Amino acid sequence: MGWPFGRERRKYERAKTAVPSRLQVGDRVLTGTTRDISLGGICLHIELDAQLRAHFEGGRGTASCILPNGTMETACRVVRV
Repeated sequence: MGWPFGRERRKYERAKTAVPSRLQVGDRVLTGTTRDISLGGICLHIELDAQLRAHFEGGRGTASCILPNGTMETACRVVRV
């Protein structure tokens, strides 16, 4: 699929999938759902208010996908909020 504004910048193809997920940065934990996953990252849908946005943006923490046979967990950096 072509990108309407020029060259596609993503290095890896994304797979659209909805999986329950959790994001922890510091002592704050939020739950949500994945929108898509690739070898280079995960897009999570999580409801945030302005105060939480400031806390999470640029933060480092742990992202978890809650799967039927267990939880997949990885270190992460929040790139966009």
